[in-house]
Amino acid sequence: MNKLTIASTQSDANFSSKVAHLLHTNLIPITMTNYADGNKKRQFSRSIRGNDIYIIASLHGTSPIGSAVRLENLKYLIHAAKLASASRVTVVITYFEGRDDRKSSPRMDITALRWANEIVNAGADRVITMDLHADQIVGFFDPIPVDHLFASLNLIPAIKRMHIKNLVLVSPDVGGSKRIEKYADYLNAVDIAFITKRRPRPNAIKEMRISGNVSGKNCLLLDDLIDTAGTFFNATTKLREMEANEIHACGIHSLMSGDAVRMIQKSKLTSLTVTDTIPLQPDADFHTKLNIISVTDIFAAAISAAHRGTSISHLFIENKN
Repeated sequence: MNKLTIASTQSDANFSSKVAHLLHTNLIPITMTNYADGNKKRQFSRSIRGNDIYIIASLHGTSPIGSAVRLENLKYLIHAAKLASASRVTVVITYFEGRDDRKSSPRMDITALRWANEIVNAGADRVITMDLHADQIVGFFDPIPVDHLFASLNLIPAIKRMHIKNLVLVSPDVGGSKRIEKYADYLNAVDIAFITKRRPRPNAIKEMRISGNVSGKNCLLLDDLIDTAGTFFNATTKLREMEANEIHACGIHSLMSGDAVRMIQKSKLTSLTVTDTIPLQPDADFHTKLNIISVTDIFAAAISAAHRGTSISHLFIENKN
């Protein structure tokens, strides 16, 4: 069996170190050189010839660098690993920016498809990722295999420990119906509800409607990501108008762009649960009960299974027992 090696982009070193620790290894050192004209050089500090290397990166667009720069840094490392004669290069993407996953209007770029092609063309042999915005994105990485993980393995037990009675799960859009139905089954929710929105432009909501009975119920808003938090703010206001009791929120990927923290403060959520696929700003004060659920163990187990060539079926909530 080839040697297991874990690498990381610079901005994801904290998360990657925890994954490496669970795998009883350390991150391989990487020398980074930035030239005055903007060019960059990335070099592995020791030999990785014949190694099975896993490069961990989160492709989010929050400051201080954008998602395009993070993608470029990932491609540098993929290309460097191939030139260093690594046996296999697996890209571990904790968050893949894939909201533009179809041609929804004329003359637009399908960003998720283009990014997947760039990762494949850079030399990746396999992709491991979590909770993609749309399942069809898996096919964008053809012909290389993709292990699509889900945070539900850790999120559902964490939500159960909150002991929310008379629970109604609320999806922020109809597209989240599959996710919310699965969570509802495991959380023994009394009902589910759906939000429909009219958007005049991205990150803006003109009109919001909620379908479902939430009066007198405790609600849990469940979304795959929190960007500007506008949906959570407006949904919380609407749910209060519909006489809901406690309002909890869960966002798998916490982008927290722009005024997201302030919007969550204003929304008066009872609690907010997120994962660590994207690092939160250290000074973010949400004025509410914040639960950060780590998914490092899920990624570590997936990497171990990929390295050994074994099944990952035990990493899905329906197969947990």
